[in-house]
Amino acid sequence: MTIPSRNYFIVLNKSPTKKKELIFDVNFFYLKSYKEKRNKLSYVNTPFFKGTVVFGLDIKNKMRPIKFSKTDENEKSIPINPRLFKKFVLAKENRFVALSSQTDRAEYDPILEMLQNFQFNKKKIKNITFCKSCLDEKRFTLLDHRNQIVSFKNDIICSDCALELVLKQIQMTGLIPSGERISPKLKNFFKHMILKFRKVQKVLTAFKADFNPVKHREITIYDVEKSTSVSKKYLNLRINDIDISKDFKKLLETLRIDTLLPIQAISIEKGLLSKEKDQLIMAPTSGGKTLIGELAGVSKLLKNKNNKMLYLVPIVALANIRADEFSKKYKILNLKTVKKIGESLLEKSDSIFLEDLADADMIVATYEAIDYILRSGNKDQLGEISTIIIDEIQVLIDSDRGFLLDGFIARLKSIFHGSQYLYLSATIGEPKALAEKLNCELVQYNNRPVPIERHLILCLNENMKNRNILRLVRAAYSQTSKYGYKGQSIIFTNTRKKCESISAYLSKRGMKVRAYHSGLTNEERKLIEMEFLSQRISGVVATAALAAGVDLPASQVIFESLAMGINWLTVAEFEQMLGRAGRLKKHELGYAYLLVEPGKVYSPKMKETEENIAIRLLNGKIKDYELEPNEDKSLTELLAYISMFIKGVEYEDIYKFYDLIINNNYDFDYFLKKLNSLKLLRVKENFMHKINHLGRSIAKSFLTIEKSLEIIDKLKNEKVKSVLDLALELKPIRNVYLSRKVVAELSKNVNMKYFSNNFFSASVLSLMNAEYVKKK
Repeated sequence: MTIPSRNYFIVLNKSPTKKKELIFDVNFFYLKSYKEKRNKLSYVNTPFFKGTVVFGLDIKNKMRPIKFSKTDENEKSIPINPRLFKKFVLAKENRFVALSSQTDRAEYDPILEMLQNFQFNKKKIKNITFCKSCLDEKRFTLLDHRNQIVSFKNDIICSDCALELVLKQIQMTGLIPSGERISPKLKNFFKHMILKFRKVQKVLTAFKADFNPVKHREITIYDVEKSTSVSKKYLNLRINDIDISKDFKKLLETLRIDTLLPIQAISIEKGLLSKEKDQLIMAPTSGGKTLIGELAGVSKLLKNKNNKMLYLVPIVALANIRADEFSKKYKILNLKTVKKIGESLLEKSDSIFLEDLADADMIVATYEAIDYILRSGNKDQLGEISTIIIDEIQVLIDSDRGFLLDGFIARLKSIFHGSQYLYLSATIGEPKALAEKLNCELVQYNNRPVPIERHLILCLNENMKNRNILRLVRAAYSQTSKYGYKGQSIIFTNTRKKCESISAYLSKRGMKVRAYHSGLTNEERKLIEMEFLSQRISGVVATAALAAGVDLPASQVIFESLAMGINWLTVAEFEQMLGRAGRLKKHELGYAYLLVEPGKVYSPKMKETEENIAIRLLNGKIKDYELEPNEDKSLTELLAYISMFIKGVEYEDIYKFYDLIINNNYDFDYFLKKLNSLKLLRVKENFMHKINHLGRSIAKSFLTIEKSLEIIDKLKNEKVKSVLDLALELKPIRNVYLSRKVVAELSKNVNMKYFSNNFFSASVLSLMNAEYVKKK
């Protein structure tokens, strides 16, 4: 046996079977790299030599190796000359001798004495720790202090062995079904917890039946989204220092707004008022984006009474909130606010719908309400719009409404050339590229006004979710911030029915909570909002679909479900909802809790399960604004533009519109020819394109051209029994539910991973066919 030419190190560990004798296990490892000053090393974890060494006194009464043996592949011991051990220890290739920390320090006294007799350099004697579980399996996993995990038996083990132990215990609880494949993302989450606590017992505390997340926040916490430092110049800009009218300043002072928030100061610096720059404004929810729009819009209204401000939002609930807010706030400045929402179109004729626009100073509207006015050829009725604020610009990434918003913005730009455009968003991917596409200045501030603690809680079933919601809501409401506000909660779930059932569950247990969803009337919503703002209720249970319209100052957001209807939330939607936790000057800290049921899906079509979605959302990247090309939707937006002009529009102007669209990945001339061939418009002299009655009807319907022509074909060829059948086909009745009793009865007879209580769900409809039902 010769000394190798490569660098190595020697590890000595007391043999567990020979406690009274001076018998030590010895292993030699090749070094890949070794940084002595930093005490960092990389090594081949399979020893090139393993064996035992016995120490004793020689004739001079000095400690020496008296027996030395090698253990071969068959675990057979082969004697070796003990003098070779000394040669291996003193060889220059041996960089250090390591003493395993799993052995009592006193046990090493004979070895230390021997090394001193060998005149071995003390600095080359080190203490190291191996994973006990790996050692038992004849594997050698060296651990630094950051990777040492304490097992049930107080042994030091590695994170991989700890993970194996944790998963085994969790499967025993039934939280994860035994034998079911555990996703890599969920494994990473467990490992995250293991490395955070470094104690297996501490990690497993979170999975006990009586676990209380309120008492163990340190266990469920995933991370804290903190604010980073920001330049002082953005923290100290006062209202008195900006160029707005005295009356406007006075109004803001009465509202206790004397200093601008950082995003507002950055916007001012980048020319919001001085140069009336178009801006894409990105800041977290409640970061102060809305006031930026008001500063620009109201300033111009006060300078010129003929001007109007247009504030656009994606949903009715948000239109109601902003219209009420602006109406009350700016009444003192004699500014009239008018609200326009799509619902009104069903109740009023075009003339009645338009009549109050002439006297309006501020128009708060849904995208579709104003777009309808444009598509109807009534663009002149809007008047002189000096400021256009488009809230929730991240709708651009929505596969259904993204094309509509893209076309709508381009239509506005094509007629209101001199207006100032402000695009507001808390969440959108590739903001620099989008700002370039929109031809505006990017104003971005990522700091949350209030830090948010994000928590992940795994729940065995829906009952456990409800119990945890009750604990969290009760605990939050019992606390009062330093600003004097109680901790109130917004619980997000995926259906209206669950809104009602969760709020009923909490109310029965003494917590005043209201269901808050799109099925309520505007008056009912206002009443709930007043109860929330006056702190008479501890929270609301809202559908994810209403997230953009839930502008309530909650300290805590709880995700009972990570779905919106039967679709998983996107990262952008999740961030939007997450941002509702914590409000500036009301709370010191916001809390967000994700209640996750491993293996849970909300539709048979869902390929991923809830725990995978949770990790993806917490670590996710928001997708960018560009959509997959869709000829039908793009063609419809082009038709909608031409529909704005009663007398027709020239080719050059249509091309300018095409150039303004973000999603313009199509052949422009081919599209124009196609509209003509479909007989939706005709080309007059001088290349003037004029829409016909059918074309405008399609544009005003907001249906795509393809869908509209399909409807015409069905009516012409009597493929539908009645107009009512056609209406139901276009907008089916979906909210029909079975009672819990019926669901429980049906569930007995089927073996399904997912069973919905919606009458029209796949799981219920499959039971209509007797062959799917097992015989009792």
